[in-house]
Amino acid sequence: WQLAEREEDPAATRILFEVAAKTDTWESAPEKIDANLSRLLLRFHGRSAAETPQSLEMWRWLFQSAYLLSQDTTVAWRTVCVGLISHPDFYFY
Repeated sequence: WQLAEREEDPAATRILFEVAAKTDTWESAPEKIDANLSRLLLRFHGRSAAETPQSLEMWRWLFQSAYLLSQDTTVAWRTVCVGLISHPDFYFY
């Protein structure tokens, strides 16, 4: 999670939050959340969500569920990152 904290520096290169802000919610910025999830899926798994839009459904559900339970976007993004890193596709890419 140090990477997310580093990205709070305006001069830092964005890796985790290329499109969405750390504080964006599904209610406030669904397009940004989807775009950011797409970028993370490509970065972590080498898969383009443009080729298979349904591939975002699981990650969208994970983000929304984590946020719903915690009411904290940091927890939601952390949950997504853990899911991406622990997913078998992470090891194949």
